[in-house]
Amino acid sequence: MARRLSKRGWIVILSGLLVILMGSICAHLIFDRPEITFKEPLEYEYRQKLTVSDLVSEVKKGELINGEEEIDAAVLGAQQVTVKTKNHYGRKYSCDVSITVKDIQAPVITAPDRITLVRGQQVDLLAYASVTDDAGEATLELIEGYDPQKVGMQMIEYRAVDTSGNVSGCRTSVVVKENEDDQRDYFLTYSGHSGYRENGRTFIEGIPIINKTYGLPSGYGARGLTKDTSAAWQKMKEAAAADGITLKVLSAYRNYGHQEEVFNKKVAEEGEQQALLTSEKAGHSEHQAGIALDVNSFKESFAQTREYEWLNKNCYKYGFIIRYPQGKTDYTGYVFEPWHITYVGEQWAKVFYNDGNWICIEEYFMITSEYGD
Repeated sequence: MARRLSKRGWIVILSGLLVILMGSICAHLIFDRPEITFKEPLEYEYRQKLTVSDLVSEVKKGELINGEEEIDAAVLGAQQVTVKTKNHYGRKYSCDVSITVKDIQAPVITAPDRITLVRGQQVDLLAYASVTDDAGEATLELIEGYDPQKVGMQMIEYRAVDTSGNVSGCRTSVVVKENEDDQRDYFLTYSGHSGYRENGRTFIEGIPIINKTYGLPSGYGARGLTKDTSAAWQKMKEAAAADGITLKVLSAYRNYGHQEEVFNKKVAEEGEQQALLTSEKAGHSEHQAGIALDVNSFKESFAQTREYEWLNKNCYKYGFIIRYPQGKTDYTGYVFEPWHITYVGEQWAKVFYNDGNWICIEEYFMITSEYGD
């Protein structure tokens, strides 16, 4: 017959089990390893200021010991970093984690803002530029050169690639002057077209530019239509007559003083705000340059006539443009003037004609037409 445990026996057994359980719990707490969550991805920039704590997102069941320890990020590629922790009872642990240091910075190209040459001069443009890279070597090449025979401002482009494959580019200008005595002030428009200023006059791609922004000196005067403008007008007038169309000049060359009178009269009749849309201030009129003509009628209704229909379809063939086309006031600064034609040469007139959808000078070259303060 089995013996039953006494009360004391049960106490001994239960006490033993309790000791074992408490020992197990204490051992678990003391030796419990902290849980580390790392940031992803463990990829960092070359020479980035970096510490061990920058790698860690969270530590559970303990804390980071060497969080302020710096990591050498001046070595490209993979490297092992030791992360040290301790649990809440002071027991220390360490583990290794792999990080990658990458070069993500593009090389830096140094080049002058402008290189000035004379026509026909050929140089090694790479000699004008240099390249540096903080993580190694980089190669420099010229991907867009210049035409040594084209007078004006041109853009060139350099390209650099470092050993990590990072790419950078740099654009600078080359001014090709006619000769050593050429004092023109060359520039590029926002559309990339070459222009220059000389003696108070502005030209873009050879076209005289006269509008609210770009004016003429008060003493400048062609004293009549230019030779090319006059010849083109005679040729066009004869061609129109052969088609049964009569074109006649209402106004052609006007000097500075005459234009001043015209504008002041407009102000008196319409008020200054309206006059600024319908007439040019003195020094800002193409008539002073001898390249503009007003023909047939000063009324907008001229646009409804056979004469304008012929002019609109054919004037570009003779180098003329409708200078202030309909719907272009925001560009030109003037209302639609169907009677105002300007000579720019046949090549450019065809561009501005645009198969009947006129482009104005300001729109094409991306220049302003606004009076200054």
